[in-house]
Amino acid sequence: MRRFFFIILITLFTIITTGCAKDEVVSQTNVSDHATKRVEVVNHHQLAVGEKEHQEVEEEKEEQAEQELSVRSEDITETNKDESTAQSAKENNSKSTKEDRNNTSSKQESKKKNNSDLEDKPVEEKGSETKEEPKEEVQKPKETVTFSITTGDVRGVILSSTEVSVYEGDTVLDVTRRITKEKGIQLSVRGSDATAYVEGIDNLYEFDEGPLSGWLIRVDGVLIDRSTGIYPIEPGQTIKWIYTTNYLEDGFD
Repeated sequence: MRRFFFIILITLFTIITTGCAKDEVVSQTNVSDHATKRVEVVNHHQLAVGEKEHQEVEEEKEEQAEQELSVRSEDITETNKDESTAQSAKENNSKSTKEDRNNTSSKQESKKKNNSDLEDKPVEEKGSETKEEPKEEVQKPKETVTFSITTGDVRGVILSSTEVSVYEGDTVLDVTRRITKEKGIQLSVRGSDATAYVEGIDNLYEFDEGPLSGWLIRVDGVLIDRSTGIYPIEPGQTIKWIYTTNYLEDGFD
């Protein structure tokens, strides 16, 4: 009985041991399968990430290639524009040069034609030429005054009676300056207009021949009553400068 009971225990132990071993094997198998699946998931994820990164890199390369292509296309376009502009300018210059040549040629031909016409034109005889007689200009009579300068016994006559041209608005002083300059006679005047005073003619001054000496002037034989710078003169009058040694005797009419 004990032996039978002992055999049963051994059998039970063997069955239990065998069952636990199977459970361990199954558990280990399951763990291994789970680990394998996990590794596969990780590898699949890594593969997906790698493909995505590769795709992004390819897209970036394509974008760079497109940009480079666009830049090259713009450069080619600009180059073509420049070449077109240069060609157009060259054509314009060539056209302008041709036009200039044509114009020059036309002018030369026209000149030759004119010369040929002149050569072919018969020469008219001198006798047949009609000359227009020059028209005689109607000259206005020259307006003058009679002018003279004398010093009496001091030096005699400096300038004998001479016709001097006069113009509208002339004064005695204007005529005196005109004739003395023309004849090269020295004239010294101080002041102007109403204060003009002739102090010397031909280097003969007042007071050179005494305290009462000096220059007097008569117009038409009458002593003037104002400065020569404002005394008007008319054509046909007589102007006479006189040097006196005694103003008290000769200075009154």
